[in-house]
Amino acid sequence: MTHFSIAFNSLIPGDHIAHLYEYQSERDTVLKSFLRDGLKLGEKILYITPDIIPDARFGQSKALLATLGISDDHLLQPGQFSVLPVSEVLQGPESFSFAALIRRLEQEATAARQAGYSDIRIVDNRSWILSYKNRTFNFERELERWTSHSRCTLLCLYNRLLFPPAVLLDVLRTHFHIVLGVNWLDNHYYIPPHIAPQANGQATELQSWLHNLIEQPTPAEKAEHFRATSDLLRRRNWELALLNRATRILSSTLDIEQLYFTILEEVRNLMQVLGASIWLLSPDRQELICAYATGLGRKVVQGWRMEVSRGIAGWVARSGQSLIVSDVMADDRYSPDVSERAGLLLRSILCVPLLVKREIIGVLQIVDEAVNRFTETDLTLIEPLAATAAIAIENARLYEETAQLRSFNENIVQGMLDGIILKDINDIITFVNPQAAAMLGYEPEELVGMFLMDIIAPAFIEKVKSEMRNRIAGIPGHYEAALLAKDKRVIPVVISAHPLFEGDRFVGALGVFTDITEQKQVEMALRESQGKLQGFLENSRDGVVLCDELGKIIEWSLGQEKITGLKYAAVVNRPIGEVMLEISPVLQQNPEIIIQVKSQLCRLQVTGEAPWLNTFKETEVLHSDGRMLVLQSLVFPIPTEQGFMLGCICRDITSQKLMQAKMAQADRHMVTGKLAAALAHQINNPLQSVLGFLGLATEALDPDSPVTRYLDVAQQNVRRIAELVSRLNNFYQVESDAKVSVQINVLLEEVIELTRIQREELGIMVLWQPDLDLPEVTVEPEAISQLCLNLLLNAMEAMPGGGQIFVRTTHTEVPPGIKIVFIDKGIGIPGEVLPHIFEPFYSTKPRSTGLGLTISSNIVQNHNGKIEVETQEGVGSTFTVWLPAGDRLR
Repeated sequence: MTHFSIAFNSLIPGDHIAHLYEYQSERDTVLKSFLRDGLKLGEKILYITPDIIPDARFGQSKALLATLGISDDHLLQPGQFSVLPVSEVLQGPESFSFAALIRRLEQEATAARQAGYSDIRIVDNRSWILSYKNRTFNFERELERWTSHSRCTLLCLYNRLLFPPAVLLDVLRTHFHIVLGVNWLDNHYYIPPHIAPQANGQATELQSWLHNLIEQPTPAEKAEHFRATSDLLRRRNWELALLNRATRILSSTLDIEQLYFTILEEVRNLMQVLGASIWLLSPDRQELICAYATGLGRKVVQGWRMEVSRGIAGWVARSGQSLIVSDVMADDRYSPDVSERAGLLLRSILCVPLLVKREIIGVLQIVDEAVNRFTETDLTLIEPLAATAAIAIENARLYEETAQLRSFNENIVQGMLDGIILKDINDIITFVNPQAAAMLGYEPEELVGMFLMDIIAPAFIEKVKSEMRNRIAGIPGHYEAALLAKDKRVIPVVISAHPLFEGDRFVGALGVFTDITEQKQVEMALRESQGKLQGFLENSRDGVVLCDELGKIIEWSLGQEKITGLKYAAVVNRPIGEVMLEISPVLQQNPEIIIQVKSQLCRLQVTGEAPWLNTFKETEVLHSDGRMLVLQSLVFPIPTEQGFMLGCICRDITSQKLMQAKMAQADRHMVTGKLAAALAHQINNPLQSVLGFLGLATEALDPDSPVTRYLDVAQQNVRRIAELVSRLNNFYQVESDAKVSVQINVLLEEVIELTRIQREELGIMVLWQPDLDLPEVTVEPEAISQLCLNLLLNAMEAMPGGGQIFVRTTHTEVPPGIKIVFIDKGIGIPGEVLPHIFEPFYSTKPRSTGLGLTISSNIVQNHNGKIEVETQEGVGSTFTVWLPAGDRLR
């Protein structure tokens, strides 16, 4: 038998104590000591009693403490002492269930630990149990099991004068610790249920057992046994107190470095060892990394990386089992790398896995230089500390990661250029980022708490409400709306909205919105610009063509439709090269050119370069009605993100070209008229005088005289000169009434035959290649014969050394007509001469009048035809004459 004040110091969590008292002073003395010891250890106190009214529990609980001499001093923290009225676990006289009460006690114990208390002490005033006599023993037995499992300390108060002997006998059979009055007894005289006395002898039997309990513990062996075990109990109590303190500290911090330090310092204080360290598994679980170490050599050990396949720590990390190594020298699993590097001579190791939800995150390793330093008792003490430490480490790591993620997310949210608004189920704004507030002209705290619809522009309120119904249904949205700023400005925005749920419950929505004021302004300006451009395109007489980066037509203006006769629908999305081939006779007649043009178009789409860019070009195109037109075009590149588009402005200059031709013709007529007048004045009169004198001379001579024949020849040549002078007045006439339908091949054959003798003398052969399907053309036969003769004689003059001249005819379908081609292999025409060959009186030949090609060109123009020349000096020349044939093709 010993005094309770000593016995209470040796209590450990899980002890279940019965206090049988007769007097109130006995009850208060034991209760006060029990409560004060718990408060000193920082434990939570729960007092179960039928005497407290639930609504008045606060005042009565303070009064209860006051009667025990415990006031709100430094021992008592807010909420540390609480009362549980029995009425809260009873619903009527017959509704008691000890399982229900135990569930309530488990809830209270869990809440106490979550609040940071290391343990909970429970006081149960058992006067309320009298109504449930038949269940007392079962209830006490369940409490005994629960107390040892939950590690809560429970004191049950019984008034020996109130409780019947049968109940008290049940108490004696159940409890290991008994307090009679103020005497602490270890119940070595436990009363087995099978020898319980009968009901009529229970009172006598109880008194006998109580007497035995009081008298028997006094022998010297009982006192010696207590003294032998008291030191061990005090040591155990001290270790548990340290463990409780360490657990409390570990639960109070999320600073990972502070946590490591606390764990290892508590271990060193608890175990008085050489050193301790925490090793955590790497993310790939292939290495153990020393997160923190304490003791000698800590700076070397900390940060060390070790393969998980090596060492004592590696074995524990792989197996998940705690390990005590009494002498590392006798254990093959020991790896001396770390200890040798730190200069330590280790002999004993205690290593415990750090487990979180059955997953190993690392190990706690304790080392000492003594052999057999650690025991199973040490392991029993360290394992719960390691379990608490593992959870604390994981929580700290998660907190650190969460804090970093939260900081990262907050930085993103705060720094976003878009506005962010959170609203709850009642459309009340709960959060805005700075950009949203600045955009609307508010301070963030002004917007929080406002009704969402108060910042929606009136014209969009119904639309936003409709969208909000989709959020409640869990459907995200992306739409345009407008917000109302503090200064009543309407701000157009694009909103991306997402519903927020907690489980299946809708709790609000997140809206991210972008100010599109500038975009709207640009769109409006673009629409105005497009309207102006469209008006220009519709009213301009010039044609405009646009092609995309792939060379396909995307714009073909009304002006271009009028110029070419091709409608927009017929050309849109077609390659520009394909349409060019359709309307360009040059490309149709020269397929090699279209290949070159397509290549240049491909290069233009990539580089924006082509030889014909940004230069006015004149091109002949065929109108859809068959007319030949002359277009002046300017092509330019348009850079885009994908390459280059192609733009082209076209103008029909056919009338302008005809006018220029007529003006040039008029100028030539004027020059020729002046020349003819001068020649008539300067030459014709003398020629007539010569003719007259030649005639007189002829008449004066004998008709048979040889001189007469000479004079006749002279007269003929002079008349020819006079005729030439006369023709100078007439060869620029625009049109003749003597045009008839002829076969050009027949005229050419006559011209070729006319030059036969002269060609034979020069050694020149004509290779005649007529087109037998050549259509008839309406021409002035004598003029065309003169044209062909002039071109053939020019070819002959270009070949003083003889050779071959190719003469051929072909017909054309687009436009309908005929071609006459003269090809010589002569000396060619020099580059500086070529531009002047059709000018009057320009010639590089001796004794030439310079009128042959001028007359030839005039003849072609009078027939609405064309004459072209291709030449290369030293190689030869090709003259091509084209004459229209109307629709009469065979």
